[in-house]
Amino acid sequence: MKILLSLILVTLIFIAYNLYTGNLTPQTSDLNKAPSESLLVDSPTPPPSPTDNPHPDWLSYTHPTLGFTISYPSNFKIVEDNYGWPKAVFMLYSGGQSYDLVIEKWDSLNEYQAKYPSSDNSILVNGPDYTYSLLNNNNQPIVDDIISTFNI
Repeated sequence: MKILLSLILVTLIFIAYNLYTGNLTPQTSDLNKAPSESLLVDSPTPPPSPTDNPHPDWLSYTHPTLGFTISYPSNFKIVEDNYGWPKAVFMLYSGGQSYDLVIEKWDSLNEYQAKYPSSDNSILVNGPDYTYSLLNNNNQPIVDDIISTFNI
């Protein structure tokens, strides 16, 4: 029960943050989603114009085949070897013992749930062709800011 309440709280905080920053447009159909879809978010709106960018000094990355974009501070490095994360399509590392952000690509929400049946620490974004999980692996607030820049 505590896990479910924590999951709901994290989801509400994420949605509120994205609504405040304009990265997510509320849709009434979201209220009717099944509990298993409670972390699933529709693709964010296009990124803000350069004058509205809250992090103009951050670097930007666009995936060459999937087309998603994400921004991150220059002290983070993109990891190209997805050792231990076979579904990973993007990873960031700023030092320490683990990757800070891992983005994995899934063919469906069911595929993600089969791999992580009780996971409550990933943000799921439903794209036109895939579901993406964005994991703040070390629970750092800066990584939450990075995740908020994710755009399909």
